[in-house]
Amino acid sequence: MMREHLKNAIEKEFAERDRTDRVFREVWWLVHHNRDVVEEEEMQKEHWPCVKTSLAVYEEHCHVHSSFGLKYVRPVAHLCKKHNFEDIAHAVREVCRDPHEEERRFFRHLDVHEIELVVLEKRMEETECPVVREQYKDALEKELASRDRIERKFFEFIHKVLGDKTEILEQAPEKPQEEHYPCMKASIDDFEETCGVPAAHGLQYTRAFSALCHHGINFEKMHPAIHEVCGRHCEE
Repeated sequence: MMREHLKNAIEKEFAERDRTDRVFREVWWLVHHNRDVVEEEEMQKEHWPCVKTSLAVYEEHCHVHSSFGLKYVRPVAHLCKKHNFEDIAHAVREVCRDPHEEERRFFRHLDVHEIELVVLEKRMEETECPVVREQYKDALEKELASRDRIERKFFEFIHKVLGDKTEILEQAPEKPQEEHYPCMKASIDDFEETCGVPAAHGLQYTRAFSALCHHGINFEKMHPAIHEVCGRHCEE
């Protein structure tokens, strides 16, 4: 059993080193446009910053163990002698790009309230049944119309409170201060209840309400404006 375990470990290590070599040759080709990797380049002091950062990028993006990545110091020194760091880093990211990273990045920056729209649209596109597709289409259109109404009501409310001084909406701390939480919670709850806003969708206005509370516009000032704008939302 021990012999088999060691045999598997050796095979895995050889496979990993073979993968790393192949990946490096792809990077080399993209940067240098030559199949022959130069391995006898002497390290020059002025190239060390480029070599160090290039290897760090290679190890990070291509999942190469740092002790194994050191074997490429001389070839990378040759690349740094002939090319700039930006070209090398671009080639590394291109060769070792995770095909799902763009999708993950998209969803990381996508507001939670937008995911429902993405799901509805994807299901509508993928379904083969015309009846179901029409149902998804109706649901999507209804959701978009609802959100458009909410957004219009929100900006109506903002203009009643701020007039044309809407720039303060961008001037809030990244993290709301503790003393503003009561003001924020009361205002958001009032906006959701009075304007018929689903809680999940109303949360997208958290930063705006945080800015209002931060700049001294308290709940007592917001409450009349919210009710003036949304008091008759059920009739729409």
